[in-house]
Amino acid sequence: MEPLATQTMNSTRNKINNGVVTFPASSNPQVISGTVHENITMGAVEQSEKRAQEILMRCGGRSLMGSLGAGLDTRIGEEGHVLSYGESQRICIARTLFREACIYLFDEPTAPLDGPTEHEFAIALSELKQERPQAIALLASHRLSTVLLADWVLVLEQGQLAEQGSPKELWAKGAAFYDLFAEQIPKGFTS
Repeated sequence: MEPLATQTMNSTRNKINNGVVTFPASSNPQVISGTVHENITMGAVEQSEKRAQEILMRCGGRSLMGSLGAGLDTRIGEEGHVLSYGESQRICIARTLFREACIYLFDEPTAPLDGPTEHEFAIALSELKQERPQAIALLASHRLSTVLLADWVLVLEQGQLAEQGSPKELWAKGAAFYDLFAEQIPKGFTS
């Protein structure tokens, strides 16, 4: 990635327009009527089936793949296999990570996921950081376990920045961050 100072305004605009991938919070994760593969690779230039399967597996798709008779070729949506909310969420996370973007925006990505699947998302995010060190992943979450994946945290109160820092620094400070997440910590836990 070239330094920002050497880029033209148009090249920067194109990278932003083509390089931002969002994962919106939704009461109904959007899958299209088609195959699992088409859902993961939707809108991407590269359509590699091997890569789509690898990314889905990283996002907690092992159990999902086991329940789909035809694997990535299984039809889902209105015309096919009915997915649970969590299964749809995993496909949407895989779709987001499939794109090789500069910026990833995740809004409550782990809200419907169980503990083991959330752990797989954490591993996928960690691998993304290693594979694409220039990429930026922004997470919005009310789950402490998800927030702890971040290198840097911004705490908002009533739309205003209340504090910022690493999760460890903010926890030790005992202010807004601590107040938000203290109830999610088991009694007797010490950092």
